[in-house]
Amino acid sequence: MASLNVRPVVVALTPIGLDDLLKLAGQALRHLPPEYKAQRVNWWPEVLSSFAEAYGWAPIELPRLPATIEEVSALDRVLDLSWCLTGDQRQVVMGRALSMSWRKIMRARRKFRHWPNSHETCRKVYRDAISKMLLASVHAT
Repeated sequence: MASLNVRPVVVALTPIGLDDLLKLAGQALRHLPPEYKAQRVNWWPEVLSSFAEAYGWAPIELPRLPATIEEVSALDRVLDLSWCLTGDQRQVVMGRALSMSWRKIMRARRKFRHWPNSHETCRKVYRDAISKMLLASVHAT
């Protein structure tokens, strides 16, 4: 039996489809494992300072669920479409994909000295980035 070389069909995105794709990509980023905590190595035994610690009661860390196949493929597609964006635009788009508020995005932009920095400027940068990503999706088809 001969193998067929089948290429996946890439459909140009609509603004709503891109928004859904960004939300899935944000969920995939949230499901990535956290950074490993550096464990302190100490020669002195641990001091138990409370009654609860003496009996082994500690806060429970819930395991993270791995990202689904759809979320990972959406993240790959978003990363493929973000080649045409500037660093500032990528920051705003990924902030919105992670459901960050405009105020948090403004604080992050302030760290990198992107001026002017207001809600309306962030929205303008976001709209410009979305339009560039939509054009990139049209050219990819």
